[in-house]
Amino acid sequence: MTMSQAPQVLPPLKSIRKYCISCCIGLRKEISDCPGSETTPVCPLWLLRFGKGVKGVSPLKSIRAKCLDCSGGGMAEVRRCMHTDCQLYPFRMGHNPNLKGKRGKRSESTAKHTPISPKSLNQGRVIPVTAQGNSQVYGR
Repeated sequence: MTMSQAPQVLPPLKSIRKYCISCCIGLRKEISDCPGSETTPVCPLWLLRFGKGVKGVSPLKSIRAKCLDCSGGGMAEVRRCMHTDCQLYPFRMGHNPNLKGKRGKRSESTAKHTPISPKSLNQGRVIPVTAQGNSQVYGR
């Protein structure tokens, strides 16, 4: 690892699992006994406490909600959080630091309206995109 690289952190679901284990004083069995239900979870992480994904539940949004809860609902307090040893700390702003730099801005090659090459126009295979956003492709 070079100096410019940030240390790799656990994925969000594994971080949630570790956080829940530490919340239960290190006793894994206690996680099963954590109070709450699917309709009335006592914690924003309750549905994800086993470290497994749940359809329709975003781990990053759940972590963000937990951090807001921990900080008394203040977004500025979440940003200024000093609990750097918390398993959720790297995700507190709702972003996964493991993906930093991997999801850059779209390049021109993937832009919505990629220009059509003059060669394709000359071969009669493509009609340029119309004002309605339609285009037609013709084969020979």
